Amino acid sequence: MTRVSFSGQEVSLSYIWQWYQETEKAINHYKIMVINSLTSGARMSDTFLSMTKDEIIEHFTEQKEELEKLVSLDFIASAEASLRVDYLTRVYNKNKDNVSRHFRELYQKKRLEAKLSEDILEIWVNSHPRL
Repeated sequence: MTRVSFSGQEVSLSYIWQWYQETEKAINHYKIMVINSLTSGARMSDTFLSMTKDEIIEHFTEQKEELEKLVSLDFIASAEASLRVDYLTRVYNKNKDNVSRHFRELYQKKRLEAKLSEDILEIWVNSHPRL
């Protein structure tokens, strides 16, 4: 059996959450600096020169919404990577539990082409219907 080697570079959910919080704080701080520069006359990015205060607030609201979308995708990708690594690890280790046996059967049929929702998650749901 040809094995996929794991990089070990998966991003943890806690790291993603920490990055989100730090980036959101940075956006909030930058918004305050830009708004303050309107009244103080301090230099600001050319991006904001022709904007009103309301337009600046709207700009940063959109930036935070985009950040939330990116973080949501990061969470989904991290969860999927974790489930796929678990799938292959159970196959390679030849674990004897029910889920692992089903994963080995799936691997015999689909190898690395196993679909997350149609195959891997279906095995989990059928093996643990109360979860």
